[in-house]
Amino acid sequence: MLNSTFQQSSQSEFVKGLEFRYVWHKINQYEMIFQPFWYLIEPSVCTKKKYAKILVYIAITPDENGLLIRNLIRNTWAIEAKNNEIEIVFSIGIGNGRELNQMNNTDAIFEENMQFHDILLANFVDRWENLLLKWWSNNYYHSSQCSHISLMASIDSDAILFGKNFKKLLDTKSNTFDGYLGCTILSKQPIIRDNFNRYYVNKWQWPGDILPVYCSGTMIIGNVQACKKISNVIPELGIHYITGFRIFDVLTGPIAQAAGLQLRNIPGIQPWLPVIDICQSHIIVIHSVKMDEFNAFFYYRLINLIISINKS
Repeated sequence: MLNSTFQQSSQSEFVKGLEFRYVWHKINQYEMIFQPFWYLIEPSVCTKKKYAKILVYIAITPDENGLLIRNLIRNTWAIEAKNNEIEIVFSIGIGNGRELNQMNNTDAIFEENMQFHDILLANFVDRWENLLLKWWSNNYYHSSQCSHISLMASIDSDAILFGKNFKKLLDTKSNTFDGYLGCTILSKQPIIRDNFNRYYVNKWQWPGDILPVYCSGTMIIGNVQACKKISNVIPELGIHYITGFRIFDVLTGPIAQAAGLQLRNIPGIQPWLPVIDICQSHIIVIHSVKMDEFNAFFYYRLINLIISINKS
C-alpha cells in the first residue's frame, strides 16, 4: 500500500531527503512516543489486517537484482507458503543517493508494490552493515502495525522456505514461541579482530576471545510480544553501540537476553549447504541457495510431493 501522504509528490525526490532518525515524538502535554522508523510503503496484509498463521519478512535489497529475486520468490516457494497460511513481506530500506539518481529504483518499487502489495519500505539506507536496522525495523513494524498476526519470522533472501513443513511446525502446540526466539543457535564462535575483515568486532564492542551465544540470521522466529520487547530494548542498549557491529547476527543473543527472551534451537532450519535430502519432512528452510538454483529446488521438491501424494 502506498501511503497517501506521498502520492502527490515524486517518491524519489522525497526519499532522497530521508535519513534514518530515532526521535521521541511529543503526542500531548504529558506523553511522548519513540518512533525509530518511517514507512514509505506498507504491505496490504498488515494495512488490511488480513489473516495469516505467520508473516515472514524477507531481507532484500532495493536494487535491480533485488527485483529479480523478489519475482523469483513470488513464483516459487511463496506459492506453497501462501497455500499454507503463510504470508511474505519483502523488507527493504532506501537506496543511497547515487543509486537513486542512476536507477530510479524507488519509483519502480512504489509501482511494484501497487501490483503485489507485499513490500515494506523503511527510511534507513539499505546496505549490508545496516542489517541490524532492518531486523529492528521488522520487529518494530510487526509489533506496532501488524500485531493481529501473532507470529513473525525474519529470513534471508537466499533462503528457500518449505511452507507445508513450516505450517506443520507451527501447528505443534509446544511451539508457542512464548518467551523465546526460535533459530539456529551458534555458540563458542571465535571473535575476528582483523579490521579489514567483514566480520570484525573490536574489543570495546565485545571483549574476550569468544562471541556471545546468538541466532544465525538465516531465520529468526518470534511472537508479537517478543517483537515489542526487542524494539523497546534496543534503544536502551545504545543505538550507536549496536549499529557499530558489522554483523547483526552476533547481537541477537545479547539483545534477546536484555529483552528477557531465551533462544531455542529449531532443527528444521538448515543454515548451510549441502543438505542430503531436501524432501525430509522436518526441513523448513534451506540457506544459502543461488538465484539460478531456486527453480530447480522448488520443482524437484514439488515433483516429489506429487509423487508421494499419488502413491498414497
